[in-house]
Amino acid sequence: INRGNRWTVKPGAFNLDVEINLKSFSDIKYLLNILNVKQIIVNNLAFNNCVESVIDVLYEIKQQYNIKLSYKFHDHLSICPSFFLLNKDCVNCECFERNTHCKDCLMNNQYKTIQRTDIDAWRRAWKKLFSCVEEFNFFSEYTYNKIRRVYPVVEKKHTIKEHVSLFSENYTKYTQPRVKGEINVAFVGSFYKEKGAHYFVELSKLCKSTNVKINFYIIGVDNKNIKHENVRYICGYSRDELGAILTKNNIHAVVYSSIGNETFSYLAQELMILKVPFVCFDNGAHAERVRKYK
Repeated sequence: INRGNRWTVKPGAFNLDVEINLKSFSDIKYLLNILNVKQIIVNNLAFNNCVESVIDVLYEIKQQYNIKLSYKFHDHLSICPSFFLLNKDCVNCECFERNTHCKDCLMNNQYKTIQRTDIDAWRRAWKKLFSCVEEFNFFSEYTYNKIRRVYPVVEKKHTIKEHVSLFSENYTKYTQPRVKGEINVAFVGSFYKEKGAHYFVELSKLCKSTNVKINFYIIGVDNKNIKHENVRYICGYSRDELGAILTKNNIHAVVYSSIGNETFSYLAQELMILKVPFVCFDNGAHAERVRKYK
């Protein structure tokens, strides 16, 4: 676990309340000398401020201990520090392979999670890591097809398997209300620009200006930095209560306006399980799920 510049190891198989503090990530080698570690799974390096150093240590560990190394693609961080592949204008990047505009974009990109501007050095570091990874795990074909265009090494040793649902057995069901004149649509999740909040607001304004009778709501995390006069915030939600909240507020459909290149979408999965009608843009793993929606 990385907390800023501090690393801790939690031996989950024994006691989750125990934490072993490390002075640096490289200190993990001391544990490898006394433990019979057979595999290291790199689950996520996003929001880490020393990614290249972590990669160097993992590479050294692989060379020294010959431990199986696996990597899970929860984001597109290896392609770009803007891990949703959004450019400086918060638009889906279509030229990430060519590197033609990367320097200027990264200098002014507020959507990156780490302050890096040299895309070539960035990708050299990841290429070094991937050269010693034995298994790459993807959660959508969409992500796999993006990554392999930059790192062909993933093609011969990858798996694609969707996450299982996080609903408990007690999750609440959804009942679609009858249409009686006006329609109620909701944005579900965090109301941020990366999630397409501005498009949801734009849609509400368009409906108002054309006298289309649709009411717009937010269920999740509100954002006061985005003006939404025609959109009303209802409440937050817990995963298992989503069906009940949508039913209680007479929501007819959900607009999933995320513009990020999602590697998987629990929300899309949950809406499908609940049989909630929803629409989304044709990019990201959530769009892939919609194409499978029956």
